[in-house]
Amino acid sequence: MALIATLMSADLDERRSSDRRPVLQESTLRDEALRPHPVLVHDLSCDGCLIESDTPMMLGATIGIGLPGVGRRDATVVRVEGTLHGCSFAGPLSQSAIDQAFAADPVVLGAFSRLSSHLDLSGEPAVERWPAPVRAAIIVGSTVLLWTAILVLV
Repeated sequence: MALIATLMSADLDERRSSDRRPVLQESTLRDEALRPHPVLVHDLSCDGCLIESDTPMMLGATIGIGLPGVGRRDATVVRVEGTLHGCSFAGPLSQSAIDQAFAADPVVLGAFSRLSSHLDLSGEPAVERWPAPVRAAIIVGSTVLLWTAILVLV
């Protein structure tokens, strides 16, 4: 009985089915316990990405990768080489999502005058004290009331 086999190259660069876009941008990774870890995204394709992280990850680990402009994507770690991790997305990204990813600054700067006019961000809120006669009346009145309650109960 003869067995016919096809040999395929194990070189990862040749196995990639889609073009990768260089990114070199910081992002956030969420591990299986949803703890955030900083990562550097080296490149991005519709099928996955290459990230660099000091956080140790095992092959087959399920993670979430934040892609600014696209959102968080679930992925599986398919390659580990030191601090570099090859990740395969759970579902492919569209070309428009790849174009939007990392395209804009995630921090929005603006003048929010409607909010800022009502907020005092200088520190502690201003406390307005009651006038001295009112405070004295409250102290004396509550003392008399408490002594009266004590004498009635005894």
